Amino acid sequence: DDVHRITDRECLDALAEFIGHLPDGCVVALAGREAPDLPFARWRTEDWLLELGPEALAMDDHEAAAPVLSWLESTGFESPRLRTLAAKLGESR
Repeated sequence: DDVHRITDRECLDALAEFIGHLPDGCVVALAGREAPDLPFARWRTEDWLLELGPEALAMDDHEAAAPVLSWLESTGFESPRLRTLAAKLGESR
């Protein structure tokens, strides 16, 4: 997380070198507000890269509310507002 904060060239080179020498089957997840200066073009051509942008990570109202509603239900919390919200989102609670 916050990979966009890595700006030092030596650090970026070390990270790229590290990723480039990982054995098959290893997975590295990088997350940040901007893509750091890493060799993404090369990794794309070598099919080492799966990119997920904001559109792939965005949730609609139902997807965002479902975990909260589930947690509230598991705690035994009850309220008319919760039932109304669940009904609006198509949940059967």
